[in-house]
Amino acid sequence: MAPVTNATATILAAWAERLGVSDETLQCLGCTLDGAGNLRWPERDADGAIIGYSTRFDDGSKKADAGGKRGLCYCSPLHPYAGTSPDQPIILVEGLSDTAAATDLGFDAIGRPSATGGNALLAPLVKDRHVCILGENDSGAGKAGAEKCANELHGQAASVRVLFPPAEHKDLRAWVAAAGLDVVRRHLATLIDDSPLWKPPEQTGVSMNGKARAPVIRRLADVAPEAIEWLWPGVIVTRGITGIVGEPGEGKSLFSVDLAARVSTGAGWPDAPGRYFAPRGVLLITAEDALASVVRPRLDAAGADCSRINALDAVKVRGEDGKPVEMAFDLTDIDVIEAAADRTDDLGLIIIDPWTAFLGKAKSNDVGDTRALMRPLHRLAEQRNISIVIVSHLRKGEGRALHRAVGSIGFVAAARLAWGITRDREHPDVFRRLMLPLKSNYSPDSRGFAYRIAPPTNGQHPRLEWEVDRIDVPADDLMSGAAAKPGPDPDEQDRACEWLRTALSSGPRKAADALEEAREVECISHQTLKRARKTIGVQAYRPENPGPWWWRLP
Repeated sequence: MAPVTNATATILAAWAERLGVSDETLQCLGCTLDGAGNLRWPERDADGAIIGYSTRFDDGSKKADAGGKRGLCYCSPLHPYAGTSPDQPIILVEGLSDTAAATDLGFDAIGRPSATGGNALLAPLVKDRHVCILGENDSGAGKAGAEKCANELHGQAASVRVLFPPAEHKDLRAWVAAAGLDVVRRHLATLIDDSPLWKPPEQTGVSMNGKARAPVIRRLADVAPEAIEWLWPGVIVTRGITGIVGEPGEGKSLFSVDLAARVSTGAGWPDAPGRYFAPRGVLLITAEDALASVVRPRLDAAGADCSRINALDAVKVRGEDGKPVEMAFDLTDIDVIEAAADRTDDLGLIIIDPWTAFLGKAKSNDVGDTRALMRPLHRLAEQRNISIVIVSHLRKGEGRALHRAVGSIGFVAAARLAWGITRDREHPDVFRRLMLPLKSNYSPDSRGFAYRIAPPTNGQHPRLEWEVDRIDVPADDLMSGAAAKPGPDPDEQDRACEWLRTALSSGPRKAADALEEAREVECISHQTLKRARKTIGVQAYRPENPGPWWWRLP
């Protein structure tokens, strides 16, 4: 750690006063300043090695350095006697300021990067030591994160206890600021003495199909009522899933880009122009478009702050030769999604576009499979107090617009709200789109929105231009589908040709893979694709006979 100069010490002391902690503790934690005087601290692995840095700004926002990894915050090296006595356990908290507050109280403290992050790094550091996890009172995420940490450390630490500050204080730092070090020190010592040792939920009980199962029961008197929270009031719910459905090519991905841009900048919502909010981080999980040639230029055109937006592109594993290999992932890899969420600063929104591209072995039309995929995502939204938006195509055929989303009714059932995006075929402007409510468990407002896809000009990518006034058009009037007519749909035929050119532009593909993607992701029928192949002259061949058929452009 670089020596602290007089000028640096003065500014560190000012930061310490602002946070309500001592400047000596900030220095012990390795804190320093960036060129603008913002507070900067290292994040470490279990060996004390620095694996990343984070910065706290004047407005209270925090950001992890790009290229680094999220790690733990503690005075390194950890004292060799830390946690050897159950009366003086290691205190596990969240973030820099709570770590500093716990250190000022006289405890050996370790800060996790988030409510659910850093647990894998903690295990070797606290092995055979007594630990006390001090959670935060923040809408359920703090409680869930503390319990998850306790479950993962149980059996590795000498003992584990879980406790929380008094309900009127959000976290330890707020508690110390309100009550003072001496009061909190005495109260915390009492809490540690009185708190029972943590025991994971029972894994025995009712036996079904040879597996041990136990009911999870919550007495409703112990459930605190909570108000509905919104990312976009009345449109995108927080702590839940919102569905976006529509025909392929109608602008759903452009809507996703516009949404990500607004969240990343706090630019305000279309129905409340000029009313800004705090920017948040966004995690994109997309298979529709190339990141470099499509997604990034579209985000730039929408005015996004791309430093707040991450894309989950693949998962890295070790191959048989021990070297890292990047592989595809799907929605069953919830641990991968959680790890990506940990590395997205101040995460507020996850967008999955389209969900059918990340099914893995699950079947989109199987209710059980769909619910099994959606349940962990809904739990993730609740635990992290974030919004999840899932994009789906509409299937062909007739029926209510709500029931035409690709996949089983389990997808629609999981979404607390669902919106349909469709072309306004009665309007002279062919670029006008309507966003209409299909389902709402929370919002009584049945009105929709209208926007225009501003076509690309002078090399710029398309972007959305919203109309301020809400519209009152029933979704079923435009999206309920119609009986199929004999012969190919010209628009559908053109779209299939365009998709084929794009899908084969980077080289030959197995015919079976292309057929499955066209059917499952793009909702293009076998017959339509067959006609499109003939139109553009796609060549079918076998590199080996016997062997699979491949397709390539002429």
